[in-house]
Amino acid sequence: MPRNSEPRPKHGWIYMINPYRVSLRCRNNHINFYDLGQPGEVSCKTANCNETINSSRVFRGIHLYIMWTSDESLQELSSYAVFTAIPLTSEKDTPKAYEFLPTTYAIKNSSQNGLTYKSYALIHQITTFV
Repeated sequence: MPRNSEPRPKHGWIYMINPYRVSLRCRNNHINFYDLGQPGEVSCKTANCNETINSSRVFRGIHLYIMWTSDESLQELSSYAVFTAIPLTSEKDTPKAYEFLPTTYAIKNSSQNGLTYKSYALIHQITTFV
C-alpha cells in the first residue's frame, strides 16, 4: 500500500493488494493491527485479554480489492495510511453459491473495470489494513 507521501488509492477503484498488515477485532471488541504471515490463530494484543482471533479469513498473497475508504483519522497512530477494502474473487475461482449470498455483490467483467471474469465483491470479508 502507498505510504503517506505516495498517491492515495481512489474510492471505488479496483487495485491489486497483498494484505500483510490488517486490522482484526477479538470477541471483546479490541481492535489491533497484526502482521499476518500465515493463516491461523493470533492472540489479542490488548493487555489482559486472552482471546484468540482466527485470521484464516484474510486473503493471503496478491488479490483484487475494491478500495472502500481511507481513514485519515487513524493516520496519527501510524506513519502509514490506513485503508478499508473489499476483496474480490472471480467466478472462475468460486462456487456458484456466491450468487445467492446476501453479502456478495456480482460485478460483470468489462474493459472499463479491467476484470477478466465476472467477479464477486465479498462484503462479509471487508478488511482494514495499513
